[in-house]
Amino acid sequence: ITGEFSGRILKSDFNTLHDLDLYIRNLINANLKPIIINVNQEGGRLNTIDYKGFGEYLSNYSLSIIKNKNLVLEYVELFAKELKAHNLTWNLSPVSDLYNKTLGTRSFSKDENEVVQLVSLFINGFQSNGIATSAKHFPGLGNTISDSHHNIQKIQLLNLKPFIKAIEDNVEVIMIGNVIVDGYGDNPAFMSKELVSLLKDTLNFNGLVVTENISMPALIEKYSIENMAIESIKSGVDLIMLEPDFSRGNNKDSQLELINRRNRVVEAILKSVKDGIINEESINISAKKVYGMYKEYKSN
Repeated sequence: ITGEFSGRILKSDFNTLHDLDLYIRNLINANLKPIIINVNQEGGRLNTIDYKGFGEYLSNYSLSIIKNKNLVLEYVELFAKELKAHNLTWNLSPVSDLYNKTLGTRSFSKDENEVVQLVSLFINGFQSNGIATSAKHFPGLGNTISDSHHNIQKIQLLNLKPFIKAIEDNVEVIMIGNVIVDGYGDNPAFMSKELVSLLKDTLNFNGLVVTENISMPALIEKYSIENMAIESIKSGVDLIMLEPDFSRGNNKDSQLELINRRNRVVEAILKSVKDGIINEESINISAKKVYGMYKEYKSN
């Protein structure tokens, strides 16, 4: 189970980038087991670590305006090196969806071939500098018509080229979205065994598959969070993303509720393994993949 890391939210507890660095270092040192620290740092409106002294990065759409791709690669490498300098392991980026009004500047372009090129630059620039990346949101949100955080939408299977290129470039992680895809069952993508099989078996992706945040409003209004986690693992997903414990700032009641929710999910998964609903070997395979990413990208 993983959660998104946000500097903006943590400002309720820390005053400076130095404080944040100390916190991350303490997390690494305090854990007896390997720890991976992720961040949702896309740039643009998702510069989630926005402490004074940390880079203000451009939106993905802005990068499509820069026609010198060597310059874009240099920029991406600088971006990755700054994250690495602060002991971050894994960025929940790049957005590999085609542009629409809802995604806005989070997407690189309306042109699929341009998205393919920029996704490739992003993955290679980051991973060659020690930051694992996540192509998202498989199989693509380009033809959605509203915000997927608040509405579960049914779409056609289109625009797979950016994800195919990401797989060719050995992207470490692919995030699978919450859209329902015509012809691939009636549940959100991360609970669709057929869609995960398309990703793993047909497109030959051998890396980690992580869900979209299963605690977003559109999902928890309709589905049990425990059942979403169980069905995701049964579908072939490796990691479940939940909202992080500290995402409610200093509201302790909300923090405790999030911790309890996470514990309920863990307990439900364990019970499903014991009851034979989830195959234990599939859990072990996913754990090996996570540990493999840790060894490749772990903080110093």
